[in-house]
Amino acid sequence: MSELDLAPVLPSNEAPSPPSVVADQQKWTYFKASVNMPALLNDPAKGKQADIFTQTWGYEFQRYEVSPTKRLPEVSSKFFKGYLKKTQSRMKTHHADAHDCPVTTPAPSVEYQKESQLNEELKSIPQFFSMSSFDLTDKDLFFRVFPPDKVPLKVGPSEEFSSSPGSSNYNLMSSLRTHHEKLAHQLDIVEMHISSHISKQSATFFNAMTSHGDIQKDIQRTQLAVAGTRDKLGTAHETTIAKNLQLLPLIKKRHRQYQIFSMLRMIATVQQTQPTIQLLLTNSDYTGALELIQFTQDVLAKDLVGVKAFRHLKPQLDELKKVIDAMVENEIRTYFHEDLARPLTDNENFVSNSHTLSQLVQALLHLKKYSFLDVYKEECILSVAPLFKSIVINTLSQSDASDVDTRESLCAQMRKLDFNQWLSLYKEVLTKMMLLLKRVHATLSLVLQEDKRRIQEAEHPNLLIGDSQELQQNVKHTLNNLCDQIHEKCKNLLLSRSKNGFFERLSMSEFVRFTRTCEEFATSTEALMDRRGASVIRLTLASCSVEFISKFHDDQKSKLIILLESERWIQADVPAEFQNLASMVEENGFFDTSFSQATTLSDRIFDRLIFKGTQYAVVGTNLMLLKMISAYCQLVEQVPSLSSDIMMKVIELLKLFNFKSNQLVLGAAAVEILQLKSINSKNLALCFCSLRFVTAFLPDLKSFFERHLTLNQQQIYLTELSNVGRDYEEHCNDLVTALYNLLEKTVERHLVKCLTDLKPPAPSATMRNLTSLLRKFHTAVWNVLPDNVCLKLFKKCNDFIAGKITELVENGTINLSEDGDNSSSPTQILLLSEMNFYQDCINSLTGLEGITLNHSLITS
Repeated sequence: MSELDLAPVLPSNEAPSPPSVVADQQKWTYFKASVNMPALLNDPAKGKQADIFTQTWGYEFQRYEVSPTKRLPEVSSKFFKGYLKKTQSRMKTHHADAHDCPVTTPAPSVEYQKESQLNEELKSIPQFFSMSSFDLTDKDLFFRVFPPDKVPLKVGPSEEFSSSPGSSNYNLMSSLRTHHEKLAHQLDIVEMHISSHISKQSATFFNAMTSHGDIQKDIQRTQLAVAGTRDKLGTAHETTIAKNLQLLPLIKKRHRQYQIFSMLRMIATVQQTQPTIQLLLTNSDYTGALELIQFTQDVLAKDLVGVKAFRHLKPQLDELKKVIDAMVENEIRTYFHEDLARPLTDNENFVSNSHTLSQLVQALLHLKKYSFLDVYKEECILSVAPLFKSIVINTLSQSDASDVDTRESLCAQMRKLDFNQWLSLYKEVLTKMMLLLKRVHATLSLVLQEDKRRIQEAEHPNLLIGDSQELQQNVKHTLNNLCDQIHEKCKNLLLSRSKNGFFERLSMSEFVRFTRTCEEFATSTEALMDRRGASVIRLTLASCSVEFISKFHDDQKSKLIILLESERWIQADVPAEFQNLASMVEENGFFDTSFSQATTLSDRIFDRLIFKGTQYAVVGTNLMLLKMISAYCQLVEQVPSLSSDIMMKVIELLKLFNFKSNQLVLGAAAVEILQLKSINSKNLALCFCSLRFVTAFLPDLKSFFERHLTLNQQQIYLTELSNVGRDYEEHCNDLVTALYNLLEKTVERHLVKCLTDLKPPAPSATMRNLTSLLRKFHTAVWNVLPDNVCLKLFKKCNDFIAGKITELVENGTINLSEDGDNSSSPTQILLLSEMNFYQDCINSLTGLEGITLNHSLITS
């Protein structure tokens, strides 16, 4: 573009229309404006231009690195290294040949020489002849073509033309002729160049001249087609496009009118904000009022910016928000106070007027005022002490205790109550406190439900997660503080009653009832708090339990000592409740077993105690020991925290039973204490059987304590229990040894007397007395001791007799060969008769049919 066309100035009230190839063919628009490229690129308003981009857009143009296309592979020099290496030798040869054979330029052709000569001649022609503005009417140009010094332009009137040489006219005419010839020569050169050019392009020239007519016809047809197309486009523009284009302003106008209508409607809605808020507050819909305030403030900040009619509305809404904040805080404080002051009943609705509470909580959560939980915590803690006092007063006033003086303090009045009355009072306190905890838990659960609903309905719930977690921590902290406060009050109630050894005087059943009540309350509160651990009431219960267990253990030890020292070591009958207790231990171990559960209405009496398929002949103290250990195990289930202490008490009790049994039976202390004649085989067998029964239930006792002890405690206490079992086994072995020694002394005394005085008749009276004593011994121990132990005793007795006979024969006390021949001597016959009688007597006893005496020495 070489020139700048100036656009006409449009009227200010007329908007420029877009270009149209139909309607605007001859009409000038600013779309036809043009400017030359240098002027555009060198626009001084855009500063110094570094390149075409900054020339167009100025220094605001930002450069970005164009990433390479992924469609083309990245080619580096390493791809050509193989080819260069492969062609390196040929390249060296090529350079060597090029150096040896210099390049020669071929001789130009004749045509080329003629064309070059013609071009040189053309260069000698002045350039002004080829100018497009060549005009001889131009004075300067004319004098350049006809220089005055060479071409005479005027001839004076007085001068005559002279053709004679040497004259001035002749010289002028000669120079004019020379200049004419020069111009003619230049013209000939141009004509020769034209003819040469035409001769080269003659074929193309004549072809163009030949098809000139056809091209003119095609141009005419094209012009007619274009004119027809333009007519059709004009018709389509008038009938279709122009009318449709008229719709665009109408659509924009309708959109603007709708925006204006929406704005007016929004203004009318905002104008009714304050009356609507008052109506919502009248219905106690604080959340709706706060949401309306928030919505109105957002509209004022975004859509109604600059509306002067509402310039005072935002401060007014802020004041209303503060008023609602104060109202909600007062309302919820009043609600908490009235809710905690309601009477506690078993079938109560834990959340009273839940709709009101939900509205208040929603409003506070909307305001992000989480301090209302601190207010509720204070109200809960302040309500505990008066509630405790009122419960105690009401229970004492309803009690029928005759020695309660209302003028005394509450603690003094409670100490005069017996166990049943005091336990009823304590249960009433725990029940009411549990109802209070459930009421508070239900209220806090509703708070968490409203918070969860708020998060679900929020547009951006992630922004509220932090506040929700803080709220949950506050709820948990509130409930835990209330539980700790209630536990502290219950602890004080227990400590005030524990004075003067109250818990030490309780019976086993009473203490179990008391601990079960405390444990149920502690478990219920821990379930509400979702927290396990050493609560205050558990620690207090453990302290009271230590006192009771110490006193209980001392009583049990004293009772066991009295029973053992009064035990005459005779077989006792087994009542049905003891047999049921043993059966329960056999089925379940010592888990969930107690003597009270084993008690039945049956009056059946068993002669032996059956445990794990074995019959045990036991003494009365043995049965009482089983009952005592069952009581200790029940204590462990009631107070699991004292399992290790109770196990030590059980081990101490088992050691005491073993020690006193050993002292009374093997040590024969029962002879002095009970004025017994002696410790006979029956006493020894019963003591052995009693100890065997204890060792039989020791594995069950061990399994029971494994469940309640930690791993470190098991390594200590279970090892001690295993040592107790070994002590019992050693004691049982000592009892068997004592039985054998007793049997051996009896047999030796009668056997020596019988064998040293062998004479007819046989059997002798001494042998008859010996067999009678053996029969009595068998009767005393056979149904008491295990069969294998009895069989072992009598086998050892036979071995002793055989050995005694051998000893008497070898030392010459018995002479079996008086006649000196091979026939049997009278002494041998008498000895055989005595031993046969002894053999028949032993074989006639129950269980000893297979025992035989060794006669080999006698017969030989």
